Order: sequence, then structure tokens, then C-alpha cells
Amino acid sequence: MTITDERPFISINEMLDYRFKENANDDLVTFAIPALEGEKGAMEYETTTFSQFNTYVNWATYTLSKQFPPRKIGKPLRVVGLIARTDLDSYVNLFALFRLGHGALILSPNNSVEGIIHLIKKMSCRDIIYQQDSKETVKQLQEEMNLTTTLWIMINDMKGQTAPEIVRSELTYEEESDDFCTILHSSGSSNLPKPLPMTHKAWCRNMYGVEMGGASVFPFSHFSGVQSFFLSFQTRRTSMMMSSRVPYTSPNLVHLIETSLKAGSPELLCVPLTLKLLSEAPNGSNLLAQYQYVGFAGSVCPKPLGDKLVKAGVNLITFYGAKETGFCMSSLRDFERDKGWDIMRPRGNFADFARWEKQDDDEDVFELVVEKGWPPLSAANRPDGAFATSDLYTKHPTIPNGFHYISRKDDSLVHVHGKKTNPILIEMDLRSSPLIKDAMVFGANKMQTGCLIIPKNDDLTIEGLWDAISLANKRAPTWSRLEKEMVVVLPSSETFVMTDKKSLIRVKTTKKFESLIEEKYSNIEHSSQKHAVDQVKLSTSSQALSVVQTIVSEVMKDQITHLGSIKEDDVLFDKGLDSLAVMKIGSLIRSRIQFPTGVEADETAAFHHPTIRTLAEYLYGLSSGGSMGNGHDESLQSLDTMRQLLNKYTQQIETRSSSTENQGRKGTDTILLTGATGSLGAHLLSIAAQRQNVETVICLCRAKTNEEAQARVNESLTERRLPSVQSLASRCNIICLSSDLAKNHLGLTLEMYKTVLQSVTSIIHAAWPVNFSMGVTAFESSLQGCVSLINVSSRSSLAQPPRLLFCSSIAAAALHHSSKTQDAVMEELSIEPEDAVPNGYGRSKWIAEALHDAATAKIPNLNSKIVRIGQLSGDIVHGIWNEKEAYPLLIKTAQTIGCLPNLSNHQLYWLPVDVAAEMIVEVAMQGEKGTRVVHVASKDITDWSKILLAVRNAYPQVREVPLEKWLEELRTAKDQDPTSNPAIKLLDYYSSSWSSGSEGGIPKFDTSYTNKLLASKPQILKHTGALSQDNLIKMVSAWQQNGFLVHAL
Repeated sequence: MTITDERPFISINEMLDYRFKENANDDLVTFAIPALEGEKGAMEYETTTFSQFNTYVNWATYTLSKQFPPRKIGKPLRVVGLIARTDLDSYVNLFALFRLGHGALILSPNNSVEGIIHLIKKMSCRDIIYQQDSKETVKQLQEEMNLTTTLWIMINDMKGQTAPEIVRSELTYEEESDDFCTILHSSGSSNLPKPLPMTHKAWCRNMYGVEMGGASVFPFSHFSGVQSFFLSFQTRRTSMMMSSRVPYTSPNLVHLIETSLKAGSPELLCVPLTLKLLSEAPNGSNLLAQYQYVGFAGSVCPKPLGDKLVKAGVNLITFYGAKETGFCMSSLRDFERDKGWDIMRPRGNFADFARWEKQDDDEDVFELVVEKGWPPLSAANRPDGAFATSDLYTKHPTIPNGFHYISRKDDSLVHVHGKKTNPILIEMDLRSSPLIKDAMVFGANKMQTGCLIIPKNDDLTIEGLWDAISLANKRAPTWSRLEKEMVVVLPSSETFVMTDKKSLIRVKTTKKFESLIEEKYSNIEHSSQKHAVDQVKLSTSSQALSVVQTIVSEVMKDQITHLGSIKEDDVLFDKGLDSLAVMKIGSLIRSRIQFPTGVEADETAAFHHPTIRTLAEYLYGLSSGGSMGNGHDESLQSLDTMRQLLNKYTQQIETRSSSTENQGRKGTDTILLTGATGSLGAHLLSIAAQRQNVETVICLCRAKTNEEAQARVNESLTERRLPSVQSLASRCNIICLSSDLAKNHLGLTLEMYKTVLQSVTSIIHAAWPVNFSMGVTAFESSLQGCVSLINVSSRSSLAQPPRLLFCSSIAAAALHHSSKTQDAVMEELSIEPEDAVPNGYGRSKWIAEALHDAATAKIPNLNSKIVRIGQLSGDIVHGIWNEKEAYPLLIKTAQTIGCLPNLSNHQLYWLPVDVAAEMIVEVAMQGEKGTRVVHVASKDITDWSKILLAVRNAYPQVREVPLEKWLEELRTAKDQDPTSNPAIKLLDYYSSSWSSGSEGGIPKFDTSYTNKLLASKPQILKHTGALSQDNLIKMVSAWQQNGFLVHAL
């Protein structure tokens, strides 16, 4: 009995050592390599035994150890990047890194430099090993970042050499079992590639009990390429692989197949492209039929191709698995009786761990979720420890536990009207036509779909292809069907951008053909606009405001009837704007407003400029012949957009003149405060006004008049049971001013602006729109406001510039790399835009942080504080919590649907809003010159059981259900009115944010510097821990008192 019969290996190093000891002279792998002699493109075969491979690994380990010393006990894991193609050298260098105790970041040489840099930074990698043919890529990397680079260790350099001394890590198999040994990555087909780490133990569990192996043509950088090689150790079946130096052609594939069959290989493992090439080669299908079975993975095989191969006698199998879940399903079956090659069935007892979740838009479509307990599971993205795969299936009508794979969730194209198109099904139908070589459907964020088609020959036109397109249209929903004017027929020699596994990279292909795609939409647009009548030219900004007000009022007349008038600065989404309304507004804009030749309004402008004022500003800019950007925040473009916005607004920060002088800072302070009409701002005002050294607080508010500004501030204070403006005025001067931060002089009169410059000693900027639907460009007016406030410090006539304090958010750095390698996100500035939560809110806060840091270089002696604020809860005195926030709306579902989710695995770092305000005001008055980051967040997690107990104190009968069950009950609730059941509006937010990880996706934020600043204020710090039961009960009671919650169910 072998060790693998008793238990899986626990380390890849254990696996190699065991095979070298027990099976030294057995063949491990045969590689097809370029022939040294003969015709160009010819190949020959080289076989390596376990013993030979072990010797090569020893040599590579010895050589690499000079650059990367073996790991010592207690030392952290070192990640080394490998840029390599597929050959035996790659696997030798990989195993050498394992022996040295390091992790290997396996980088596809076909990746963009941007993609490689992204992965290197994400994994904190500082070392690269590369092959000579990647020299140019490495040179570009070195121009962008500081890297140590080392050339590949070549097997040819080892042959005939005396065996070196043995060098290896000090760690035992057990000690290294939970360390990452490989970090593969996603293809980046829809975004920048994502690192996918796997531990030694996860790999070993993944392969345990898997009895397959033979010929494999997967690339080295692909999961199945590494797995195929590892399986040779697990099963002792000799692998046959093809070097990437051998041309990937039908003749070479046929030669490889013939050789592997002669060698007795029982199976072939490949990607669907291999099947296509072999099916088109003479005798190719017959050769495939000689294997016990042919398995494929990596992408979808077109049904006509699969059916053709099965009809030819090929025992075709679909394998399904992922790095996170291991191999868990296949179409393995009784080949004689069952021809269902595309019907997936669970492997072993996987059915016990598979959860099939219905999707919102189609009750016959299910997402596969792998439950905690499945042995190969190595990751979780759900609070219950499960992993949602994002893979969609339909259930077979007659075969129990039989499933048809459809597509990835993220393959869907979301149109501006909210409908979704699954491009995969249409593309597969088109590719099945003998007239079509390849096809790609586009249409994300557009009104309708379009398609790029590469025909088999250049004689084919749209008319000649229309029958094939019509067949594809029959299977597509009405909104997804292709119209003739939206089809682009490319030259037959054209190609799409593909991954190593020959899958379409949709984003890059879309970018490649962007001009052709946009031309199609432009033609449609011009066609509809040429019939427009009575178009107006926007000659003034006030006219633009009037026209947009009319359009919005017309489209949203029902909301206005229900809610009252919509003001110029109201966020339209808060007033009920949906995707259909966005579409209608866009249509009316294009038909009623005249733009200069060559200038077009973004068809989803209202989504990206979601107030009447910002939409009018955008349209007026276009009408004036300028360009205000289209506001799109597509994931691929967003990081560049952030950098561009940072650069744009940094240039607007004024340098403070060294000659500026006036009276020195007095013993009293005048505070310029924004956001006083919000929850945090109201508490900031109340606390600041009662400080002994504060003489005046100037509140800047969005309002038409100063009187309205004061009324709004008073209303906010009263709502939170805080002293009124009049009451606070007995302590210090309170001045409420109508303001627009984005305007010149902050929207103040010149006289008042001069007063601000002559008197303000501290600026606390707490105003910021809270909307998670808008793109980052929709926050431009907020960024402009940031610069305006910074320039108050720059222009100040005081000897010392006013202190700046910006109220940021943990969203600005929640994805900071330190949260992956340390216990907490540190109090330090983020320099990587990807550290921000990927929505407009988090990204805009990141930009604002960087602007405040940039200000210190232009304003000598500036004291700039960036305060990242965590989740705020009700105050400790009254328990009043803003009812429009996500958690209060969740608590309300105890009333609306009778249940609450189990959030026991979520990191609920809740901090009372009044405690946060005290901390911020105290911090604003302290600290040294320069920029410092401060975290105002709870230091301890509030236990969900306490929260549930507080709710049940009011509503004993409330049920607690798993989060996914709660989401389903909310989704299917009888009451779908967002007025009475407001949590409905945040359903997508709850699903995406709160199901994103076993710990709620929120890292802990270090507060060491904050604690240092507040060391003399223990009365404040004592309230920064977990909320007490009394605090929580006060919150529920406050909601009942103001009518948000009923007194009894």
C-alpha cells in the first residue's frame, strides 16, 4: 500500500521526495521539443525519469540558492515570479523554488506588462526569474519598478555536471503545508489578472484520489498545465507534453497524438481549441477515438463540435474544477449508453457539498456554490465558509444530478436598460456555422448588442452570413438579438486577443476593435438624430440647467408626484432614478439638444452625472465644444481614470507664497466645517462649538440662501437631539453660509471669502456624497471642492496655513496590500489606486487623500490629517443612527420580512458617531506638520449575537436565517415597494458586498497613531471598543421612537 492510498501528500516537496525514493527509474514525463535536425517545425521527444528530474531540481536549487537563500524557520514566505513558457526547464525551476521554501508567482509571458506589474504588486514580489525570450518584457518591468532579475536555469547547462551539494529549506513538510507554493492567475479576460494562490496542502488534496493522466497540451501558466505535471507524481502515469517552442499546428498535434497512443497513454487532456484543430485534420477524429477518453477544460466546447466528435466515436469528457474548489464535476459516464458529453455530474460525494442557487433573472439558471467541508476547497467568499463559483448551469430535465454549463456570471453584458445578454450562447451558435471562423458579441453599457464576425473567407458578406445569424437570434431573448446594422464582418485573416488556453479576452478584443464598434453605435445614433426637430443649442449654463430640469421632470413625473420637487443638487438615484429612466433621459437629451459636429452626449450621462446640476454642467461643456468626459468607470479603465483625475486636480492646488504674512495664529480657533447637515457633521459642529478654544465655526452648506443653510443645519441638529444653532451660539459664533465648494471662492461672496482667508485656522471637510452606484467621475465636483478647500490653506493670510482635516473612509484603502500580509491596514498613505474599494465612492476618497498629501509639497508648514472613518453607528447618548444606511435598513427587515441574516462571521467594527466626532475634533487640533493618516474606527468587533439580542428585545419572534436565505427572502418579498421595504434598494449591494468573503471582506484598521494622539483622552478611547448591549438597545428604541420601526410586530 502506498502513502497515497492511506492519505494525500501534505507538501509538493514530500511528493517529489517520495517518488524519487520509491520510483526513481520510472518515466515521469516525455516532452515534444523542436528537432535539432530536419525540417523547420519538426519535433522529437525527450523522456525524463523521476531520478533525472530530481537531479535537475537539485542543480537548479543549488544555483538559485545563491540569489534566493533557502528559507529559515520563522522567516516569512518569499514570493518569486516566474515568466516562462511550457517546457521541462519551467517545471525544474518551479520545483527548485519549492525546495528552497519559496512561493512561485507563475506569470504568463502573454500577459501585458500592466497585468504583470499588477500581479507583482499584489503579491509583494520583488524577484523575477525569466527565460531569454522574455528579456524585453523584463526590461519594461524594470523601467516601472525595482526588481531583482535572474535568468532561467537551463537543463542543458546541468547535463554531465557533478552532482552539487543538497540545498533546501529548513521547514518540514508539515510546517510548509499551509504556505503558498504556487500563485497562478486569472486570464484577465474581463479585467486585470487576479492572483490565485494555492498552498502545498491544497494542491495535494486537489489531486488526491484523481486517477487520470497521459497526454496533455495545457500551457505551463495554466492551472491544468501545472496539475497535469503534478498528477504524474500522484498517479505514476507518464505525462506527455508539448513544449511551447513547438508550433501549435494540426500536423504537430497529430504527431503528438500518434506518439502518445503508441506509448500507451490512456487519455488526452486539452483545451477545446485542440479538439477543433484535430477534428479538422485528416484522420484526427479517428485518432482521438483511440483514447480511453479525451478530456477538456479551460473553456466551453461548442456543442456542434462535441456532437461531431462523439458521433465519430470519441469518448469525450468535460472536466469542471477551479483553483479554489479542485476537480469536482465531469461528464464521465457509461460511454456506450450515454452520449451526454456536456452533461456534468458530481465527482464522488461532491453532490453533498454542491449548492445550486437560483438566479434573479431566470429561475431555470443556477449558480454553483461549493459548501464548506468539501476537502479540496481552498478558499471562501461567503460568510458561511462556502465558495460561490460564479459559474451558471441549467439542470438536466431527466438525469438526476445532471447539469449543463452555460457561462460565467461575469460573461454577461449589462445594457443601459438593465437587461442582460449572455454572449457565450450567441457566439457558440455563430461559431458552429461552417461559414464563421470566430465571433464576439459586444454591447455592455449600450442600448443593444452588436457582433464582430471573422468569416472563413473574404467573399462572405453580411447577407451571406445572415442565415447563421438568424439561427443564433432564435435562441436569444428579444433584447439580445442582432440587427444587420450592428454586425461587423472582419477580414478572414483577422484574429481576436486570446489567453494561453485559447479563450477569448473580451476586454482586450473590444479595445482592439473599439473604433469599429463605436462607429456602429455612432451610425445608429446619427440615424435617429437626423430626424430630430426643434433642437436647442445650450448657450448659457442657466439654460442648460433649465433644459435638464425639464427633461428630468418629464421622465420622473411619477417620482415628483410622490416625493415632491427634485432639486438641482438632489442625487437622482435617491429620488427613484432607475436604468430605464436613465435610458429615457439619454434619448431626450440626444433628440432635444444640439451639439457641435462630432460631439455626442454619453447615452448614459444621467447615470454618471446623477444630479440635475452636474448633468447640466456636463451637457453645457459638450455643447460649448468642450469635453467633460463620458464619466464611464469601467473596471479596466478605472485605475487610469483615477490617476488622470489625481493629476488634473493636483495641478489646481496652488503653491503658497513664502512671503505671505499676517498676524500669527491666535490662542483661539476658527473652524471651517463642511457636512454639518449630515449625521457626523452635526456631531462635529456640536462638539467643536463647545470646545473652550474655539471662537467661531463657519458651516458651509448646499442651500440657496444663508437662511436656508442655517435652517438645514438646525434641522440636522434637532433630528439628532443635539443643541440648536441658537443654543450653541452661546458658546461660540456659529455662521451658516450658502456655499458650493466646486465654485470660485467656494460659492461665497468675495467679501465673505476674504474673511475666511483672514480668520480660518482649521478646516474639517466632512461633506461627501454617499452613493455606491456612481462612477468615480461623478464625484468630480466633490474633488473640485477638495481642491477649493486646500487652496484656502494656500491663500490664507495667516502666518501659519490653516490645518486641514479630510474625513476619508476605510473604503479608500480597504483593499490595501498590507491587509493581506498583516493583521491590519496600517495608518499610512496608500500609493496604489487599486487599494480602494472598486466603486466611485471609495475611489474618489482615495483621490482626495492623495490630493491632501500633494498639498503638503505646495504649502509649507501645512498640518494635513487624513482621517479614515470606519462604520459609524448610533450615538451612545440617544442611539440615533441614520436610517438610510445599509445596516439600519437591514435591521428594518426584521419588520418587513420577519427575519434577519446571520452575520456572525462578519467583522462588524461599529463605532458610535458621537465618539468618532470627538476623536476627529481632537485630532484636528493636534499633530505635527506634514501629512498623517489617522484611523477613526472601532478597535473591536461587535458580536452579531448582541445585535440580534437587542432586536429580539423588541421583536422576540424575529427569525435568524443564513445570509443567502435572507437575501432570497428579501428578493422574493411580497412587499417590493422601496418606500415601505427600503432594503430592496440595496439588494445588489448586500449580495455583492456582504457575500464577498468569510469575514465580510472588511480588514481591521490599525489605530496606533490615533491612540497616541488621544493618549491624554482616555474618556474618549474607552468608547472605541465593541458596542455594549445598552448602546444597541438604545438604537432599536430610537428607531421605534422616530417611526422607522414599529413598536411591536
